[in-house]
Amino acid sequence: MPNQLSRPETQRAIVLFPESDGLAGVEALRRRFDPLASSIAAHVTVVFPFASTSDPAGLCAHVTGAASDFAPFAARFEGVSMQPDGYLFLNIAAGRAELERLHGRLYAGLLDSYRSPRQVYRPHITLGRFADPVALRAAYEEAASMRLRLDGWFTHLSIYRLGARGTDGCTELDVPLGARGPASSVAAAG
Repeated sequence: MPNQLSRPETQRAIVLFPESDGLAGVEALRRRFDPLASSIAAHVTVVFPFASTSDPAGLCAHVTGAASDFAPFAARFEGVSMQPDGYLFLNIAAGRAELERLHGRLYAGLLDSYRSPRQVYRPHITLGRFADPVALRAAYEEAASMRLRLDGWFTHLSIYRLGARGTDGCTELDVPLGARGPASSVAAAG
């Protein structure tokens, strides 16, 4: 398999982007409350950011192998919650089991050393992040009053390279669920 990923020492995450006609309300809130909204679309993180030092071809093979074990699946997000660390989440309502299985499968093998024993996996879409608890509470109340509901499909995994400051990243590789090879790749600027 050709080396489709660049700069293996950079921070990467593995995410799923929901496919849905109902993303407008979610993205509108994210633009107001999530500092990363201009860098990455609404997504569910299945492997948290890690400093990838493994062989890019090995990472690609690992993600492709994991993706081949899963068919595309539906998910529903509704209800918001505040997190003690200042995050505002849109919670998973349906599709949790598939996301948890995918999370576990990706952290097996090659990425096992990056799994944090202290971090409990809670699938969600981040709507915002706040340093000020008063601002978090106000955003929570606004989002809760909107009664957001997002029904969507997950059809592929994306290896996402974070930018130098945690912003301005890019998708390096998309791998279809249920397939044996990458759908597309983006050449990363060096």
